[in-house]
Amino acid sequence: MARIDAATFQVSTRFELAADTTTEDTDQQGRGLPNYLFSVGLLPDGLFAWVPGKKDNVFRGPFRDQLALSDDNTVRPLVALLNVAEGVEDVAQRIDLDDRNLPNQVVFTPLGDYAFVSVAGSALVEVRDAYTGEFVTALKETGFAPRGLALTETDRLFVHASLSRTVAVYDVADIVSSHDLITKKLADVPTVAAEKLDAQVLRGKQLFFNSEDVRMSDQGYISCASCHFDGADDGRVWDFGSVGEGLRNTVSLLGRRGTGHGNVNWSGSFDEIQDADDNIRNLFGGKGFLSAEQLAVGTVATPRGDKKAGLSPELDALAAFLGSLDTHNPSPFRDADGSLTQDGVAGRAIFKRLGCGFCHTGPDGTDSAGGKLHDVGTVKASSGMRAGEPLFGIDTPTLNGVWETAPYLHDGSAPTLRDVLVTANAEDRHAFTSALSEAELGQLIAYVQQLDGTVDLEPSEGDGADEEPTEEGLFGCSVTGGRGDSHAPLLAFALVAGLMTFGARRGRVA
Repeated sequence: MARIDAATFQVSTRFELAADTTTEDTDQQGRGLPNYLFSVGLLPDGLFAWVPGKKDNVFRGPFRDQLALSDDNTVRPLVALLNVAEGVEDVAQRIDLDDRNLPNQVVFTPLGDYAFVSVAGSALVEVRDAYTGEFVTALKETGFAPRGLALTETDRLFVHASLSRTVAVYDVADIVSSHDLITKKLADVPTVAAEKLDAQVLRGKQLFFNSEDVRMSDQGYISCASCHFDGADDGRVWDFGSVGEGLRNTVSLLGRRGTGHGNVNWSGSFDEIQDADDNIRNLFGGKGFLSAEQLAVGTVATPRGDKKAGLSPELDALAAFLGSLDTHNPSPFRDADGSLTQDGVAGRAIFKRLGCGFCHTGPDGTDSAGGKLHDVGTVKASSGMRAGEPLFGIDTPTLNGVWETAPYLHDGSAPTLRDVLVTANAEDRHAFTSALSEAELGQLIAYVQQLDGTVDLEPSEGDGADEEPTEEGLFGCSVTGGRGDSHAPLLAFALVAGLMTFGARRGRVA
């Protein structure tokens, strides 16, 4: 977190939130690295500030500490307390909100004795003693995904339930006066006259966030949004060895249109979004959205088995929501008019010359639809398995949107795009980049940083973009899961943070 001097607009203080590597993992606490720091709530006296977010237990897993991830100890909610005067976090006062998911905003009573904390994934507002941090009570029935709070001078608490499209209004006078803990809900005020999202898509987005549904999460800690808030990625590398995978870098879901690119997950282990019920049951601790009787039919219980689509309205709604995510965020590395920079144009020619488009092909920049998996020299023991089966390669990720999804590769082992092309490509199995000059390498990186789904005009003749791949580019990698090309250039970059990254279409989703 940073404090900005309002007079100079310069950073005056940086608050570093420490990784918790020592707390014992139990059903009420756990280790974790702070993440998703949503907002800052300053106490009335200005001496302390509360910062709600989450902490990710990236220290746990079979490849890391030999402990399986559990629904209690994968993602936990936190509120960090900043000592504003001293410019540090008071780590000893850090608050763990038990059985909650995604706390995001804090407001205080005028005397600073109580804190109201909206918890988006749990569909409620917690009331905490601001002196001790202890739980006092909770305001439920706020609506889905409460993400905004305002406390008025008349002791009315307004709660923006973003996915119910309402503002809930509570009378909290008794709490403010410390007279009692009784609250009264006064109204639900509609905020949207005409909903832009299809009803099934909106329902899917509500399910995506909501961990209060025991079908999604047994203890209420995890929903899809815990790692993919608003469909994006959390920038973390998880040890999924206990659920039949390995080290996996969270990918943004933006732009992929659900299964619009083909199979999902780095190992291509799901062929329909409804297969996520497997993660919900085995990782989230949820009961799942399919009955035991449904799972007992044929190979329904197996990812890539008999189809789950049509068996659960909830899973179909989740698939509809992910299918609606058809847009990447625009790359800030492009020119102001949205076109490729000069280096980007030169980098595109190098991209084509090296044959990167053999795997990163078409407008979506992937051959995933063909069911191919590739090993570009990055598969290792910690890569684990493919849904409990041998892993021979990695699904080709799109390069659209990679400017904002570091770290890279399926296991997050490449901090930068340069590391993908050089450090993790010492044997040129990911493309013959050792033949590039420093200037050419920079141009290639510039091009990849500018890929965001924009359909760029073809260059004029003579800039090299229409050159056929040279022999230096056609440096083969192993291909499995589909018909292979002996000259496939090796998954030009196995980048992108996470499970699914998508497409090349425009159209913002609410």
